[in-house]
Amino acid sequence: MQQVPEQWVIKSSQVKLAKDKQKPIGTGNFADVYLGTHQNRKNRNVIVAVKMSKATVLRKAQSVTNSTTTTTTTSTVTGDEISKEDALNEMHNEAKIMSLLHHPHVIEFYGISMEKTAMIIMEYCPGQSLEAHLVAMKENISNGERVMYLIEICSGMKYLESKNIVHRDLASRNVLISSAGQLKIADFGLSRAPSVDSGNQATSLIQIPVRWMAPESLRKDGPFNSKSDVWSYGVVGYEIYNYGVKPWPEMPAKWIATRIRQLKMVKPPNRTPRPVREVVVACWKQNPADRPSFAQISGRLAYIQNIRFMAPSPEKYSLNKIKGVSRIDALEDEPPDSLFIELDYTGSKDKEHDNKSKIQQKRNQQNQIEDRKAKEMNVQSIRDFVPPSNAPPSICGKVDVGREVHMKSKKKCSAEDLGEDDPVAAHGAVTRKDSKEEPATKETVEEMEPTDRI
Repeated sequence: MQQVPEQWVIKSSQVKLAKDKQKPIGTGNFADVYLGTHQNRKNRNVIVAVKMSKATVLRKAQSVTNSTTTTTTTSTVTGDEISKEDALNEMHNEAKIMSLLHHPHVIEFYGISMEKTAMIIMEYCPGQSLEAHLVAMKENISNGERVMYLIEICSGMKYLESKNIVHRDLASRNVLISSAGQLKIADFGLSRAPSVDSGNQATSLIQIPVRWMAPESLRKDGPFNSKSDVWSYGVVGYEIYNYGVKPWPEMPAKWIATRIRQLKMVKPPNRTPRPVREVVVACWKQNPADRPSFAQISGRLAYIQNIRFMAPSPEKYSLNKIKGVSRIDALEDEPPDSLFIELDYTGSKDKEHDNKSKIQQKRNQQNQIEDRKAKEMNVQSIRDFVPPSNAPPSICGKVDVGREVHMKSKKKCSAEDLGEDDPVAAHGAVTRKDSKEEPATKETVEEMEPTDRI
């Protein structure tokens, strides 16, 4: 059994459950969640959520019956019998993983108690799940607020990604709303971390969230990694703009799994803004390497919010309508890695190299065209000023021996001197001569220059 570090072990005497123990605030396959209080190290009683292991042995028939009465997920039971020991191992693994996490958008872990019954003590979120809030509010949530939901969820998942922790059960039902109106990623029962022994894999398949699973994870012994969490994040984006309704709500799990394998995903609702729709679709790429990372998604969402959909002021959040919730200013987060990511990101260096080669080739072609045009312009300008090789030494047929002869040739140039071989030039010379003999006249006084009027 995976052991939890000593500093996270809590005595059962420090935990008290609420009087109404018969009504859990949450339920699952291996445990129920109750409201309680915990005496912390400062001897202060704080309200907490207490996750308690079920004492009975879970059998296949009982699990199937439970799956028909709960509305949390579509479940598939594997194995004839899941023992109490397996359930306790799962809780230990969950506690071990939660002890590694500390982030504003991840549920806070206070400790675990194993004296009487297995209990995980964690932060209590009075706003309950994001799924319930989306269903209740429907269209009464602004786009700016919905984009903020995506940003805060992505912030928590980026943190898990940096620690190589795979959630494996990301959905709006597992995102809780704290008293400060912040979204918190919760329910790490199916999560996996490199430093934590996963134990019996059969127990982790007791409840498979088929609608949120990536196609590669649906295969037998299929991989789970951060890119499969990215796929689930795309489904969460669909839920946020579909008023909390999950994809294919009335269809069986087997039919849904077939659709996902065939990449026939649901289309985001028409109300989804185009930039957000592009992010969701990018998360559903068939090849995991083609999907963006949470760090890239975070940068893209920051750009969308700053340019298109600004976050509302804290008092205008719909979260304030939930009892016990009062939204505060957004918590400071690390700056995004990139504000401008390519949504058709492939992760392939070959494709990136090909694109760069094509761009360089186009630039070279453009430069060649510009050089050719420049040369043609230079040639034309030279032809305008350089006389042809068979031209006479002088326009008037005289040799410019000295300055005096040169000046005379300019003054006594006439049509006769030009000769009969160039009638156009001769005509031009006559025209210029005639134009000198006829001075310009002004038709009216107004058109005359002031010096002409005197």
